[in-house]
Amino acid sequence: MIWDTVDTDTYGGFNPSVDATKYRAQQPGTLDVAYNICWANNSNGFRAVFLQKNGSGLPGSWCSAPASTYYPTCGGFFRVPVAAGDTLQVIVQQGSGGALSTAAPGQGAPWWSIRWSHG
Repeated sequence: MIWDTVDTDTYGGFNPSVDATKYRAQQPGTLDVAYNICWANNSNGFRAVFLQKNGSGLPGSWCSAPASTYYPTCGGFFRVPVAAGDTLQVIVQQGSGGALSTAAPGQGAPWWSIRWSHG
């Protein structure tokens, strides 16, 4: 998922000019990570989203939604221990057979939130 807007980044872990898909932990600790994706209406295929740390899927972060004509939505919340330099990425998949927007009209934009919890 490409993220093009940042509301607040106190620790400077998101740099869209380098990689607009990843957050890089700037210090060790625990990150509280939440995310939500809503797809446009489409009755074909599947929808899925999961969280990766350093390129590997985090167990338990997989969320899937059936194809639907009413805005299928997936999301999650995880506490993720990190070392400085670890990367986090939200992976979004769909199998509708064509392009499928994640900007569902009237349903809000995709989002993720990362909060440093403690060291």
